[in-house]
Amino acid sequence: MPEKLDVTNYTIVVPNSNRQNASMRAKRTTQTDDGVEVRSSPDISVLTGLLSFQLRMLSHSINRAYNEAFAETEASSGTGKLTTLLLVSANPGISQTEAGRVQNKDRAAMVRIIDQLEQSGLITRSPDPDERRRHRLVLTRRGAAEVKRYMAIAQAYDSGFFSVLNEAERRSLVRIVQKLRRIHQPETLGLDSPASRPSSRRRRGGKSG
Repeated sequence: MPEKLDVTNYTIVVPNSNRQNASMRAKRTTQTDDGVEVRSSPDISVLTGLLSFQLRMLSHSINRAYNEAFAETEASSGTGKLTTLLLVSANPGISQTEAGRVQNKDRAAMVRIIDQLEQSGLITRSPDPDERRRHRLVLTRRGAAEVKRYMAIAQAYDSGFFSVLNEAERRSLVRIVQKLRRIHQPETLGLDSPASRPSSRRRRGGKSG
C-alpha cells in the first residue's frame, strides 16, 4: 500500500489571485512625473538608449493614428497622399518628379501615390507641352475642396496625438527634428525657408558685396 502522508503539521498556502494579479500589474506599469501611467517593458537597455530605436517605435503609432484619423477619406492607407495634395495645391503644375524629390520618395512610390489620387478624382496629371516626359500635376475642383477638410482632420489628429506635450515641449521637439532633417533630408519639405538658412544669408551677403 502507498505510504500515507501526515499533513497535520503542514500549512498549505493558497495565493490570493486578486492580490497577485494586482501585484503583477503594478510591476508592468509605472507613472511618469506628469501622472501618466505607462507600461514597463522587458529589459532591452541596449536599444532603449538609442534615439533611432525610440523614433522607429514611435513612428508606428504615429502612422496608426494617422490612418485611423483618415480612415474615411482617400488620404488613408499609406504616407504621402496628404502631403502631395497640399504640395500640388500650393504649386499648381508642379512635376511628378519634383513632387517626389521634395518628399524623399522614389519614382515608383510617387507613381503609386499619383495613380491613387487620380483614380479618386482629386488630381489630374497631364504631359508638359514644353517637355513631354514631364507630367504636370493639378488639383481637381473636388481635390481643392477636400484639401481644406483634410487639413482640419490633420490638425485635430496632430493635436490629439501630441497632447501630452506642453507648447514649449512641442516647439522644442519640432526644432530638434527639423535640425536632424536639415542634415539627412536637406531637400525635402517642412524645413525652414531658404531665406532663414545660414548658407542663404551668406550667399545674399556675397551678392550684395
